[in-house]
Amino acid sequence: MAPELHEYRRIYRLSVDLMSHGVQSCYTLDRWSRGDGSKEASIPFLERSEPWVSERFSHRIEGAGEWNYLHLDVEGTALVRVDGSIVGGVDYFIKTIPCNTGKGSLVELELQSGGSEPWTHQSLRGIIDAVALGVVDEALAVALFILDLAKLALGLDKDRSSHILSSLLDSLEHVRVLPPPREWQLAASYKLLHGSRSVSPKKDAPDPRWDHGLVSRTVGFLGECPGPRMGEAEVLGLARRVWDSIIEGLEGLVLSGSEIYALAHSHLDVAWLWPFKSTRHKALRTFANMVSVLKRVGIVTGGLDSPQNYKLAEEGGLLESIKSEVSKGRLIPLGGLWVEPDTWTPTGETLARELLHGQKYYEEKIGRRARIAMLLDTFGLSPQLPQLLNSAGLEVVITHKMMWNDTTKFPLRSFAWTGLDGSQIPAHVAVTYDGGATLTDLVRNLELHGEASKNPLLYLYSYGDGGGGPTVFMALRMKKIWESGLFPRLHVSMTESDLTARLRAVEGRWHGEIYNEYHRGVYSSDPRVKGLFSSLEACLLKLDYWLSILKIARIQENIDGAARRSKSLWEILLRSAFHDIVTGSSSREASEYSQKELMNALKTCSNELGSILSLISRRINGTGGFVVFNPHGWNIEVGGRAIPMHGYSLLKEPPNQETADPAIKETGKLFYLSNRMASVEVDTRGLIRSIKAGGTEIISGPSNRVRVHPNRPGEFDAWEIDYTSLLKGYDLAMEALDTTGGARLSFRAYFRDSSIEVFYTLPVNKPFLQIEYALEWSDEGYLVKSWFQLPPSHEALFEVPFGFVRRSIDENSYHNMGRFELPFTRWIFYPINGGEYTRAGIGFISTTRHGASVTRGTIGLTVHLAPTFPNPHNGVGRFHYKYLLVPLNGKDPAVEMARIAREEHIGFNVVEKLGKGGELPARGSIIRQEGDAIIESLKPSWDLEGVVARIYDPTGRGSTMKLKLPSKATIYESNIVEDKVELLKKDAQELELILSPFEIKTLYIKLE
Repeated sequence: MAPELHEYRRIYRLSVDLMSHGVQSCYTLDRWSRGDGSKEASIPFLERSEPWVSERFSHRIEGAGEWNYLHLDVEGTALVRVDGSIVGGVDYFIKTIPCNTGKGSLVELELQSGGSEPWTHQSLRGIIDAVALGVVDEALAVALFILDLAKLALGLDKDRSSHILSSLLDSLEHVRVLPPPREWQLAASYKLLHGSRSVSPKKDAPDPRWDHGLVSRTVGFLGECPGPRMGEAEVLGLARRVWDSIIEGLEGLVLSGSEIYALAHSHLDVAWLWPFKSTRHKALRTFANMVSVLKRVGIVTGGLDSPQNYKLAEEGGLLESIKSEVSKGRLIPLGGLWVEPDTWTPTGETLARELLHGQKYYEEKIGRRARIAMLLDTFGLSPQLPQLLNSAGLEVVITHKMMWNDTTKFPLRSFAWTGLDGSQIPAHVAVTYDGGATLTDLVRNLELHGEASKNPLLYLYSYGDGGGGPTVFMALRMKKIWESGLFPRLHVSMTESDLTARLRAVEGRWHGEIYNEYHRGVYSSDPRVKGLFSSLEACLLKLDYWLSILKIARIQENIDGAARRSKSLWEILLRSAFHDIVTGSSSREASEYSQKELMNALKTCSNELGSILSLISRRINGTGGFVVFNPHGWNIEVGGRAIPMHGYSLLKEPPNQETADPAIKETGKLFYLSNRMASVEVDTRGLIRSIKAGGTEIISGPSNRVRVHPNRPGEFDAWEIDYTSLLKGYDLAMEALDTTGGARLSFRAYFRDSSIEVFYTLPVNKPFLQIEYALEWSDEGYLVKSWFQLPPSHEALFEVPFGFVRRSIDENSYHNMGRFELPFTRWIFYPINGGEYTRAGIGFISTTRHGASVTRGTIGLTVHLAPTFPNPHNGVGRFHYKYLLVPLNGKDPAVEMARIAREEHIGFNVVEKLGKGGELPARGSIIRQEGDAIIESLKPSWDLEGVVARIYDPTGRGSTMKLKLPSKATIYESNIVEDKVELLKKDAQELELILSPFEIKTLYIKLE
């Protein structure tokens, strides 16, 4: 056996002896009252429970001396109160929490089953062990540091290893073995670190010694424990002597001279393997643990993000303690967005609202806005984020997920990130977001970060994903690492300003989107959530739009109540935009809970919208009929009638909703569909043989070939599409169904226990072909794609929030090969004539499908994905999808695609005319606009004193807009958080705007 290992074992034992001397008291909490106190439970006990259902347990410690730690080994999770105040929470990972209680007596647990298995309907909860301990923190902290350093030393070169281990042994020479009958101190310290079962994966200590475990089980705690061998003052003196000796022995030893900012931070998924209803419990435990640790250790700084989680903590009564830590500079509010959203699926306005709601919550509840954005776990970052983050006052963004790339290594750890419009924001890549606050982990992170980097390593430590927070052991150890001087440029205490300033210093540059070469299936998983999300998003945009019209047109200026209700509905949508909800990478319970929330919110939104439109219809001059409302900045055609932009039209009859051309011709083996804008040929196997627009052939080979690919990734089922799955597959043999007298072509095919129908419709006077896919799907582990053969092209255009990107589609580099599935928000445009800005090609539009494989000459639309984990019901059942194929020739494709996609997404509304008359004309535009710029959103201002317009350039080349209002107003240039940045015009009805390429403008309109 190597001498280093002998030394390590001796150091381990002596360190535990030092820690054990620090245990001054121990009380077993063996009997608990349940619920209202009418029942009792003796530990250990275990029972089955519905997941995420809580029950109260309480224990009153009678005649106890001082204690400052609770060790609670529970099955499930527990929120912990002492004398009525929340002090922290315990779970599978965290079992010991600090309590600044002195002689506190009443301990209460809000215990719930964890539901840790993704589709568990029955879960366990119980209390296995419960102990109150009085511990000398300095003895604990020194022992933790020694254990940590000794473990690191085993992996260093021989000279440094020998020096460190010898120094530690010399420092521990005065620590005495605990003689009988004080084995209880050793047993108590073992429980403190490892728990009574020693089965939890923990970051807080090395693997336990078997003999210490035996002592802890043999001794137990029966009645009163005898007094400690040494009193608190004597133990404190011993610990300080040991520490001084360590510092002397390690003088001159430096593990790294790199600058490190170590921040206690807990990433908490709003929903993932648990539904949102469980997140309240997680948030309370996480925030309470953070506050307790910061109070106890003092010197370390923490940061928590996501205002949604702060709101949950507020509802649980923790806001004042959170604000106290913020005011003392120990806790930094991070994030600025309501949650960590997906940034491909939502439209630009939803991302803007994430920032608006997030920053306003911080401002109103915490007293300050966030300065640092957190997008740690988001699956790739869309390229308009720099502009959006800047507009919300954020100064730097921290991210992480590109560390997971599977094809190319992301080359930068800090960089100036430039968006589509030229906006820049400093970005910092955190190597990890759940570090264990150990020396070994710090060294590993420095290696991944690059020790030669001039920029600091941001080291985030805690338990994350399911929350939990930092443990007191992590914070005490981090404090000692800082005091040791082994990392002379380590910061464990920092101000928000200092952290922001250091993270703003960057080395590299990156332009445009940040694609995550992993998790490529999230653009298509869980279509039920995606469909409801899209519908609610559209409804809320219309609700806010027509609320604003009420105010602008002076129909009803007091809209405060409805505007507040709209804000509440937006919170539900913003929560569902979380990167594990709308992406479909959550459990069955989380998905079903989100579906229910979205469905209820959609019903409420629809009712609110109907009331507003009925109110407007009553003000229209006329008797009877139907009013068609158009929320777009251009005229739309409904049932052969033109409806004015930003306006309405009163019709005598409801518009004909049958928009399909019934003239389907069949000759031989081909079906022909045509209107004045396009012609389509489909063969009897359901394959598109030809699409022409303006006389130009768009399709080059048999297309809409439905192919089933086996998709069984090695891990992360719902998240990922495996590249090898695209190399294999089964073409479905489509059979034509009866089309006699119909307005659409119908085909059907079968695959194993599943079936799929394909429908073609060519609407009257619409520049697109509508393709629908109806699935009865039972086969998990498969991917359904529809493949199109197109003329070769080197690039294609893909919509992203508030714009589009040009992506190379040549498979001539690892960079492109890793992008075998690409995200789009609502549309793709594939050019066919080459050139820098071709106007001929074909567009694909979907509001619920967001992924496609696009290469030189092919597009594979991802129609359906049926994973098995974490939700085996994700892709099983009945599904209906719709794509629009838009052949273009001569028009600006970006503008045309943006307009058609917006019409498809947001649509129009028809309501029956109520009342006999009013002051509004029978047809008209309430707002008029000229130019290509698009008003994406019109909403009541946050302060309810005006209206806010969000306008963007869809061309990528810059655009103009002339805007005319129905009455005079004062118009300000604003930002996402609705500050009045600059006065543009006073007492005016008209305004001309010039937008630079991809610019997003926000106007604050205050009516005179």
